[in-house]
Amino acid sequence: MKKLRKILFIGILILSSINLVSADTDQDDVLNFALANPCIEYVSANPTSKADLKYNKRDGSFEGTGCAGLLKALAEYSSWELGKYIPLGWTKPRDHYEFAIAVNDRGNIDWENVAFGMHSYNLNHGGWGSALLGKGLGLQRCEVKSKSKNCIYLFQEKKIVSQEAKTIISNFKRLNISVASAEEESSAPSEIDINIDLAAKITALEFLLEGANESNPAIAFALSSPCYAGIAKDPDQKIKLKRNTYTGWIDGEGCLSLFKALQDYSLWEINKTPISPSGWMASYPMTGKEFSVAVNERGLIDWENLSFTYSPLNPKRGTIPLNPGISIDRCQIKATSKKCSTIFENDNLISEEATKLAKKYRKSNGSYMSTNEIFAEIESKQKKLEEIKEAERIELAQQNQLLSEEAIRLEAEKKRLEEENRKKAEEKKRLEEENKRIAEEEKKRKAIEKKKKEEEERKQKLIANKERQAAELFINDLLAFNNSNPNEFDILILSDLMAKSKGAIEGKWSDSIKKDFQALKEYVSSSNKFNIFVENQVLRRERELTRKIEVAQQDLINVREFLKYYLRNNLISDIAPQILKQINQLDEEIEKTDLNILKEANENNVKFLEKNKLKKEHNVFIDQVASKDQSSDVDLANIENITLDQFEFWKEASDTDFISLINLSGDAPHAVLNLDGDIVFENDFALSCFYQKMPIEDDMKYYIYDKVSDRQYLAQDRGFECQSNNLSVYDLVFFRKSDIFQEDKDYYKNLVVSLAKKELQFYMKISEQEYKKDFLARDVISKQILNDVKNENLIGFGSIIIDNNNETLCTDVDSLLEGHKSIINALSNEFIRMGYGKSVVESSYADTEQTYVDVQRKNCGFLYADQNSLKSLVEGLDQSGIKYKVLPIWISNSYVKDRHVSILAYAQREKEELEREKQLELEKLESEGFFKTQKQNELRELNSNVVKAYLDEINREGKVFFEPETIKNTWLYKTFPQLRRFFEKRFNEGWEMADYNFSINDYGISDFKSRKISTFITDINFKLMHRDLGEYYTGCYTLALILDREFDRKREPKSFFCEEMNSINNYKMTHKFQSEWVVE
Repeated sequence: MKKLRKILFIGILILSSINLVSADTDQDDVLNFALANPCIEYVSANPTSKADLKYNKRDGSFEGTGCAGLLKALAEYSSWELGKYIPLGWTKPRDHYEFAIAVNDRGNIDWENVAFGMHSYNLNHGGWGSALLGKGLGLQRCEVKSKSKNCIYLFQEKKIVSQEAKTIISNFKRLNISVASAEEESSAPSEIDINIDLAAKITALEFLLEGANESNPAIAFALSSPCYAGIAKDPDQKIKLKRNTYTGWIDGEGCLSLFKALQDYSLWEINKTPISPSGWMASYPMTGKEFSVAVNERGLIDWENLSFTYSPLNPKRGTIPLNPGISIDRCQIKATSKKCSTIFENDNLISEEATKLAKKYRKSNGSYMSTNEIFAEIESKQKKLEEIKEAERIELAQQNQLLSEEAIRLEAEKKRLEEENRKKAEEKKRLEEENKRIAEEEKKRKAIEKKKKEEEERKQKLIANKERQAAELFINDLLAFNNSNPNEFDILILSDLMAKSKGAIEGKWSDSIKKDFQALKEYVSSSNKFNIFVENQVLRRERELTRKIEVAQQDLINVREFLKYYLRNNLISDIAPQILKQINQLDEEIEKTDLNILKEANENNVKFLEKNKLKKEHNVFIDQVASKDQSSDVDLANIENITLDQFEFWKEASDTDFISLINLSGDAPHAVLNLDGDIVFENDFALSCFYQKMPIEDDMKYYIYDKVSDRQYLAQDRGFECQSNNLSVYDLVFFRKSDIFQEDKDYYKNLVVSLAKKELQFYMKISEQEYKKDFLARDVISKQILNDVKNENLIGFGSIIIDNNNETLCTDVDSLLEGHKSIINALSNEFIRMGYGKSVVESSYADTEQTYVDVQRKNCGFLYADQNSLKSLVEGLDQSGIKYKVLPIWISNSYVKDRHVSILAYAQREKEELEREKQLELEKLESEGFFKTQKQNELRELNSNVVKAYLDEINREGKVFFEPETIKNTWLYKTFPQLRRFFEKRFNEGWEMADYNFSINDYGISDFKSRKISTFITDINFKLMHRDLGEYYTGCYTLALILDREFDRKREPKSFFCEEMNSINNYKMTHKFQSEWVVE
């Protein structure tokens, strides 16, 4: 039976699963010492030993003797918490405590005569009894109980201070006396893992072993209740009992508390045990006792929400009698269901449910088994169960042996059938997939054919509509021309053709109308005068449309800037959300080029301003912006009152004169001042334009260009009319006074501003009379040069244009080449003026004989040579009957030489300057390059994860965005309207994505409302293909955005073509971008 008790004790340790070997805290030192000291072995060998532990309510100290008392004292001591523990009968929490143990004459712990004392105290207690509550009282109480009258401190607070105790714990750990080893020796399930403290363990042990040979219904009820197994299911439960010192009743909850309560209850002796252990109630003995527990709605014990109350009874007690039923009243207060049932009256089980539970440990004579008898019963049943299991195991092994061969046979048959079914399933799946593939291909083919047919029909409708609109414009131009030129065409023929074609202006279009219109067009196109009129009308309409679009776009820009200005000054305005929405809409509308859409957008903006009462503020804002654009000569706030006649050059020019202006603002593409103050044009080229709607004849235009340049450089245009809102991109600006005078002030407003701000300056005046004289003299000069060449009266160089379509200039010059090349470049306008509609595209160098051969083979369109070569070539051309004209320009030898020397000198200066700058740059790079590379590598290493994560995200978006069917399902589509419109247009035209690549252009942080936020600038290089056209299209977009992850928003998104570096740099400056990827 001692062995059984020891097993029971170790079993409780295992169930508690206290892993003390690995414990590191001070509290664990207390528990480790409790398990490691020799008293554990003694208590397990003597389970009926009583715990001698006495509490002194006067000073709150404990003292005791014996092993059982020591273990119980250690359990109590381990539960004390600094600043929280309040001894019974006291009000202030304790901030110090100590534990002392008796030692023998050798100074070692006296395990043969165990005695101890422990005490908690508060140094700031003050008042009565403060002397009793100080340090050392635990040592004094120990010495009173000690046989040797000598004690040492075992613990101070929870920290172990005895070296012998430390050695005991250390040996305990080395021997691996832990829960793990106990689990290996025990048959307890290894998966049970509860964590109850030492106090709970010792409480359970004391209860189970208390009166192990005595009959006790409380023991039978406890061991048969779900709580016996429930302790193992709740690892965190603590003993929760609360005594009312005034009445003596005790409330509790939880299984472990129930065990402790039943132990306490069983120790109460009627007519002996006082109602309360302290205070004036200690003089009243209990005359009875009862124990009640919470029940659920069905009236059964509520094990899931277990709460209980047990109370002493004494109906004659004082002012509040302790009558039977008081425990139920108290229990119902705590019960979840607010219902309770009494299970014990005195020491008798009276609850039917509790009686049924304890019944299995009840003897035939009505008494209950003792603890030893219960565990003997459990051991017997366990043994029988093991015998039954062994018999079943043997029987099962025999059955398995008999069925083994059959199982093997069935397994083989099963595998054969599974393989056969697998092959059938695979064949079925293959046939289904093949049929599905064929069906899908057929479906795709039909869909493609249908799409192609619909696309073709749409294209034909668009083409037909465009043809009809063009025909309508043509007929309207014809009607306007005929009104002012009634005698240009035969009225009968014209009327007949017009009658057949009038369907075009009535909105009709068919093959027959188209045919009749072509006949009309062919007839009237025979008039050169009409053709010029039509060309001018087309140019006028294009210019007017462009101007209207620019004006409409500028109006939208003005509204957007005003709304931004308003937001900056009214951040908490009630209409701020509507303004933000309007700004986002404006960003998209500004990029539109459809005039109707722009007009509608402007109308909506006016309505928005009027609705929100912002119209007046908007007008004031626009006036203020205009007033800032001032120059030193003109008050731009009064721009409406400025006219060109305020400038001197205007007053001095006649109405037919042409005026040239030069751009010396520093922004011109070629025009600059050299160190001598002379105007020069880099690369011998001046980009020019005309600031007027009325076109002029090409011959006059090229005469004006050459007159201004004096053939020192080439002046040409890239489009006749200037871009009025961007004059800084031109070197020279021309206009005829009479032509611009006919326009309204709005048209030449930008020109006036540029003159007033001296961005453009007067350069030269060209007389129309001089042009007429030059025009009349050209033939005379050409003939004179030709005659002088034939008669050898000239020395120098001349040029010939040959009547063919070739654009190659052939020459035999072999010296002073740079001078000749510059002259040939400056003659480009003269070649055009000769009337053959061509200019020099390339040059070919060969001797005179080979040049003549090339002319005959039509490999030359122009000739440039000295007087001797020209004479030979002219004679050859006359003999072969090849038509040609001589340019009315003759170049002297000295002019060629001076031009050559000047070019070489300039080139040498340029070369030296470039070499000097290169050397400086190399020196700078040598000093900065290493550090720049090192710093840049560090930045990219630091931010590589962030950049890679963003590239992964945008690549995933790209897979969806670059598919026409799913393009709208991405944030790229919603965030970048310009990018969206570009690809939607291409996809609608039949283009599809062939290849693309995302790469990081730059990464860093930008300012957004005083916050630094990650900003990504990404390049998309893409390649589109058009299967029908058999063409590829490559391009590149740069995407910039501020990624505000804190608010889950993509802010300030902007897209550019990759070559728009100025726009990208402006974006960075606007948002105060600081790169963390590129070191400049």
